[in-house]
Amino acid sequence: MGADLSGYKIVTAPLAYMMKQDFSERIHKFVREGGVFVTTYWSAVAYENDLCFTGVIPGLISDVLGIEEEEIDAVMPCRKNHISYKGKSYRVGAIRDVVRLSGAQSIGEYEADYYKGKPALTLNSYGKGKAYCICSENEEAFLDDFYSDLIREYGVSPNWEGNLPFGVTVSRRSGKESFLFIQNFNEHEISLDLPREYLTVSGEKLSGSLSLSPFQCVILAED
Repeated sequence: MGADLSGYKIVTAPLAYMMKQDFSERIHKFVREGGVFVTTYWSAVAYENDLCFTGVIPGLISDVLGIEEEEIDAVMPCRKNHISYKGKSYRVGAIRDVVRLSGAQSIGEYEADYYKGKPALTLNSYGKGKAYCICSENEEAFLDDFYSDLIREYGVSPNWEGNLPFGVTVSRRSGKESFLFIQNFNEHEISLDLPREYLTVSGEKLSGSLSLSPFQCVILAED
């Protein structure tokens, strides 16, 4: 939590249960200056020593998010629920934050239970930036759609041309040279198509298709 946030367009901090004062200050500065911040239920509940905030939850960042937690509902699997977002319905898991708007707007709502119609996804304008809170534990399809929407709306360029197989990530590290770190987090081998010819850091030329063993990482030079 000590990293500089200024170089990012979007910062996500899901389930940030414990929060340091200096991290909350960096979040304030980041959003105020035009950044986009995303967090979730069960965030900013306690200080770094696990002593709970005694005031408004999410403590230290409730003004950035524009919400106040009324309660958090943890339910048995038999109590099914969904949220509505952009005309689609998504399954909700066991954890459901019930919040009150204090400046934010609701862009997704619960579909059932005593909190039917209450905010399940919120958006707040703070300074030049935006802050989102995902108030419930949602199925993966929601996360795919929501983050895809953010990437498009805020112009985040992908590190890779085209779609990646499930469980594969591509990170870029740039300095005097630029490198791509392709990592396979699956327990099985995968292959992906290379959009052009690359050189590995060992000088090997790669083109066409790249096969990755389970948990293998391949580093490609971009230049």
